[in-house]
Amino acid sequence: MEPRKRNHPHTRREWEEEIRPTFTALYRDQNLKLSEIVDIMKAQGVRAEACHYKTYIKNWGLDKRNKQSDMLFAFQKLQERHGKDTIFSIRGQKRSRHDVEHYWKRRRLNPAEFSPATPGGATYRTPSPCPDRDASAGDTEHPVEGILSSTLVRSSSPDLARMNSQLWLVTSRPTGVRILNSPDSLRLQDQALHYARLYFQVCAEDVAHDENLSIWQEAATIVSEFRVRLTNLLVAMEYRHSRVNAESARLDMDEILPKLAMIPPLPLMAAMLSTVVHCNEFGQEKVSNWGTALSRQIMSAMAELHIQGRSLFMALQAASRSSSVAKELSHRLLLAGNDILARRLGEQHEESCRLLSVMVEAAIALADKNAALRSAKDLFRIQLWKYNTNTTEDNLINLLLAKNYLIECHIGLENFSEAQKLIGDGLRICIHGGPSGWRDEFQSKFHLAQSVVELGKDRLVAAAEFLTKVLTMRLRSHGAGDGVAAIAAEWLKRIFEDQRTKVQVLSDEEAGFNPHGQENVLNAEVEDGIVIDEESHRVAERERVWGDEIGPPSQEASVGLISQQKGDSDAGVGNAGVAAPMAEVRQGPWFIPQEEREMWSDVQAKEWAQQGGQSHQMDWTDYFDTW
Repeated sequence: MEPRKRNHPHTRREWEEEIRPTFTALYRDQNLKLSEIVDIMKAQGVRAEACHYKTYIKNWGLDKRNKQSDMLFAFQKLQERHGKDTIFSIRGQKRSRHDVEHYWKRRRLNPAEFSPATPGGATYRTPSPCPDRDASAGDTEHPVEGILSSTLVRSSSPDLARMNSQLWLVTSRPTGVRILNSPDSLRLQDQALHYARLYFQVCAEDVAHDENLSIWQEAATIVSEFRVRLTNLLVAMEYRHSRVNAESARLDMDEILPKLAMIPPLPLMAAMLSTVVHCNEFGQEKVSNWGTALSRQIMSAMAELHIQGRSLFMALQAASRSSSVAKELSHRLLLAGNDILARRLGEQHEESCRLLSVMVEAAIALADKNAALRSAKDLFRIQLWKYNTNTTEDNLINLLLAKNYLIECHIGLENFSEAQKLIGDGLRICIHGGPSGWRDEFQSKFHLAQSVVELGKDRLVAAAEFLTKVLTMRLRSHGAGDGVAAIAAEWLKRIFEDQRTKVQVLSDEEAGFNPHGQENVLNAEVEDGIVIDEESHRVAERERVWGDEIGPPSQEASVGLISQQKGDSDAGVGNAGVAAPMAEVRQGPWFIPQEEREMWSDVQAKEWAQQGGQSHQMDWTDYFDTW
């Protein structure tokens, strides 16, 4: 005879010690559906079905249905408090004054006829009249039978602990901010803002005073690698590389997301908000809103990997329906987070500075140049003070990063003299130190910023020289798949095409040649009463060459690409060479030894860029040879 099958796949001890804390947080506090919780718990190794959970829901007092004893207690307290707008927490469920009145109206009973009752698991409080105050600042909570309430629940499940060493679940609903009856888009934004405030508050409270520096350094390395891979993916899609390259970049992104979910929540939150900003800077013209779609996919993936921020990431994903809304929402979340962190941790804390740097990026994305400059100056002031206080290499790297943000803001405001001065200071710091990957990284960024300055001054030849240096250094250290190298190559290609067109126009003028489809540039003509002179034709010719698809990058297009990667990656050593004359174009295919990372000369880099990175037309898709 076969042994009798067990009714429950887990022991009572497992239910109480391992399953109950996580299930309570998901079911009662985050108010998820039972079917969703079953799927989440199964992914963590819990074999129970919905019928098993229903048994324990009743035993644990987690039933969400309104009971008469609970509503009677709420009615009596409302009478004692003279009808004040009181919020009740009954077995973890929030009940307002309106809910209590609606219950008794639907039951058609008079609650005053019943005897007083004090049920277990109930608390009540009156919200603060100021919506911006913290929930606990001015509110009084009245415990019933010693029930403990907390905004943070830690899981004791060993399986969950292995997945995330800091597994936290945000569990409370908003108390200081009430979501009004507003359009769906605004309601979603309010929900995202609420969860972000909770997230920042909980994380700031949990940061220990004796921080483990190795954890934060490892987190900074992972965030830096994530930003590099994100840039590579965005550039591959923006410049329409082959599907192979784009798919490879996407797989690289998928590979690092689980590692990113394991880092402390504060740098993770900064990285996610930065992702929203950068993704929505791409893909808004050629293919409508693919950048927004990509950011929402990343938020969805992170919601599955990082349980603490699941509600926040899902709300952020739902609210980010368009590029403008996503950038505005991320800026609101950053303002809220910066206020909380500065108050709890101080503005000199590493995470406060990290969030401030993302605020600079968000302000630039919103074209709020003055706000970006103010935040960049604050960041530079803080990092300079930290470096003067303790002259470590990490503080120097953070100072150079803040300087890079400040350069970007000055370029956006066309303060080229200030930007030039900061670039010179940064290059001197990079050159005078010993060889290191981060020095080469920042040197290439400063050269890229210098090329943008030269483009702003309409000095294309000088810009091409600095872009060649950037391309040379990035190919040496990162290979042909690097996003910054692809950007430099694209800009160089456009400059070469512009110069080639100018030479062709001058040759036609000298020969008196009138090409098909062009006006005679030697003489002014009259068409339909409109005089077409030589200067207007040159402007028209330049607009034809630098169309929407190609052309030198504008200030708005180029300024956001200078500081997308933090300068602490493990780049190789390489010195920028002197720009050489453009080499003869090769007729055969040009292959980039990405894996071998061979040293490239400026001539080779310029030749590669002139060919568009060995750009081909195949199946209507541009692609770069990378092997």
